[in-house]
Amino acid sequence: MAELRNRLSTSRFAGEKVNSVLSGLLSVYLLFNCFNILLDNNLTWAVYGFAVLVLVFLPPVYFEDRSALVPFELLFFLAIPFTLKGLELGFAASTTLNYLSAAGIALLVVTELDTFTSFKSSAAFAVVLTSFTTVAMAGIWAVSRWLSDIYLGTSLMVAENTLMWEFTAAFLTGILSGVIFQYYLKERSEVIQSED
Repeated sequence: MAELRNRLSTSRFAGEKVNSVLSGLLSVYLLFNCFNILLDNNLTWAVYGFAVLVLVFLPPVYFEDRSALVPFELLFFLAIPFTLKGLELGFAASTTLNYLSAAGIALLVVTELDTFTSFKSSAAFAVVLTSFTTVAMAGIWAVSRWLSDIYLGTSLMVAENTLMWEFTAAFLTGILSGVIFQYYLKERSEVIQSED
């Protein structure tokens, strides 16, 4: 467990204890933000936020170690879309926020797989996975809206041109997030190697 704790709580900017405290604070912030979003009657984002929290708290619960949280930088990245969601942003910014959140989920899953399992990710794979996962989530969301329009009588589907711009925003956001994550993984592995 000590090796796991060293690998997990290694942050580029903070030691183990500071990372644990900052990760805990950001997790509580995300929890309160999810309840706030729920009170604003935004059920989709509230459920999405609680799903993010399940992914964040899965390792500490599974390993029965409250310090087994992901590095705080990743939680900070995940908190950005939830923090800005309450603002009235234009279509492009709002769409980018949606897919920034999707990219954050991909980054969270890759980080947890890399930390808690024998799976090890190369930097290039992390970029590709993040990009493809973000676009895939955009596709799932588009199909969900289309099915909702057909079977529930909603009017969530947008024009084809707008949908293509959504996919473009998802792809570009995924690539940008993947490149940032590639840098982060490189820096993080250097910190881990210097501690060994």
